Amino acid sequence: MRMTSDTDKQNIKRSAEDAAPISQLPTNDDDVRQKTFLDERETAAFLRVSPSTVRNERIRGKLGFTAIGARIFYTRTQIADYL
Repeated sequence: MRMTSDTDKQNIKRSAEDAAPISQLPTNDDDVRQKTFLDERETAAFLRVSPSTVRNERIRGKLGFTAIGARIFYTRTQIADYL
């Protein structure tokens, strides 16, 4: 796994500063479907299963995922491949 460089950290910080305020984050299923990365809870809501089911399917290797740092995310493509 590649270590995060100082340049990467600066880019991440800049991106976070430019991010939309929390009041503009998705609040319903239609908005969640448009996000690039979904966390475990959002993926579970989208699939209408429990978060533990999403986690178990990831661990079994049936559901692809993307790790960003220590966090796990799922893309729409990974979810579609699972279905």
